[in-house]
Amino acid sequence: MRSLERLRRRKMTKPNLFSSCTTFFPQRFVRYLANGLAASPPPHSDVVLSALGMMSKKQQIELADKAMERLDLFNNGTDLPVVQQYLREDVTPSEFISELYESRRIKAVPAIAKLVSDALNRLQIEDDGSEERLINLVKLFKLSPEEGEILLLLYFTEGNKQIDILYNQITSVNSWRKGRVASADPQALSILSGLPRQAIGRLLKSEARLFRSGLIDDGVACEVSEYLSQMTEEITSNYFTEYKGKDFLSLGEFNLPASSVQIFKKLVMSDSPANLILYGEPGVGKTTFARSLVVKECKKRLLEVRSFPALSGKDLFKYRQRSLIASQNLCEISGDVVFVDDAEFLLNGSKASSIFGLLFDFEEKASVNTLLDSAPSVTIWAVNSANFPEYIVRRFDFSLGFPPLGNADREKIWVSSLNKHGQTLSENTIKAFSKDDSLSPAVVESVIKNASKISDISPEETTPKLITAYKKLKEGGKRNSKPMGFQSKNIGDENGCN
Repeated sequence: MRSLERLRRRKMTKPNLFSSCTTFFPQRFVRYLANGLAASPPPHSDVVLSALGMMSKKQQIELADKAMERLDLFNNGTDLPVVQQYLREDVTPSEFISELYESRRIKAVPAIAKLVSDALNRLQIEDDGSEERLINLVKLFKLSPEEGEILLLLYFTEGNKQIDILYNQITSVNSWRKGRVASADPQALSILSGLPRQAIGRLLKSEARLFRSGLIDDGVACEVSEYLSQMTEEITSNYFTEYKGKDFLSLGEFNLPASSVQIFKKLVMSDSPANLILYGEPGVGKTTFARSLVVKECKKRLLEVRSFPALSGKDLFKYRQRSLIASQNLCEISGDVVFVDDAEFLLNGSKASSIFGLLFDFEEKASVNTLLDSAPSVTIWAVNSANFPEYIVRRFDFSLGFPPLGNADREKIWVSSLNKHGQTLSENTIKAFSKDDSLSPAVVESVIKNASKISDISPEETTPKLITAYKKLKEGGKRNSKPMGFQSKNIGDENGCN
């Protein structure tokens, strides 16, 4: 046999997955590629070349000989230049198969595509460890195996040339690039994945979990793609921050009814899921209260749902939606607490700030209702105003309103922080600082803590400078920031220190 003679003369090599295709999820990639090659119409020659690049020389030679036999080229095709070149060993088996495929002979094209597909199905590909990333996503968002499969396949259609070619060639309408994933062709995804078409159709509906979790919309979520591509190491770090600070206040220092605080605390300590809401003007201490109650008093971990300043509108809504679901699912297992600061945007929807106060669309409304109704853990929401529709208000188990801080309240906060860090200020200085309503309890705590680190300078001198530096930073570094002793405009604490 010609193939045996070639094997003696040519060096054998192992399949090289990295030369022509993705380096991630090799087992699934090979399966998608094999399924697409077996589909009709036959795919572009680039896909065949990629598949051949994954095979060893021995496998390529066997495949070339099968093509010769299947198409009867030994007898009827020796007049083809590519056959003559292959017999003289002027071209490699891979070049022979690809050139034969590109000749677009009516018999050759589908037959070779089927031969390559069968050869791929016989490949033994080792897992490179990337499967664990998909497992982590499935666990974090409580996806079914089928949902995880579709999420990964959609990721491939975005980031892998070969799968994208197959998808676009199989599908009757190229809707993936035009709009929502829910309008993608279930038939094409079914062929590539091997899942039933009807099941895929259900998974891609707007009310299904993939869409409702914000994992897919006009495409796969950016941070999900980055994690699957191994650009980021830890998926959970994209969605929340575990608060580990020590800048706490005692609950008695907040101007709140003791009985209401106790009810709030008992609900946090309970093992039952609950939606709790804190509302009040910026700077009254909602975030500091949540941290102090959960971490210091209840000895629980607090996962703070992240925002994303670079996003806006629907993109930001979807991101915070993913962040909340990931945080809640993790807390359901650990028994800890989720904290959503500046929650108006998530509760009101991406269009809440538009003209005439237009509320969010039907899909976002349904998503918010689902988030509140099916919360698996204790979730604390913090808002500046509790002006919500009745259908949102009734979904909260308990609320706690923060009255505006008066001078006496702010004076207590200053005294408490000074005592905590062993610092002293004159009574007149404390009273002057307490008149500044732009300084939240968290900012006061930070200022006093930093002043305590500068032991060789009096707090009377360092504290005003630290406050001025904070105000300049808050106002964007403007030089004309107002000096101490004047009230500055209360613009809220955009850094979450309220």
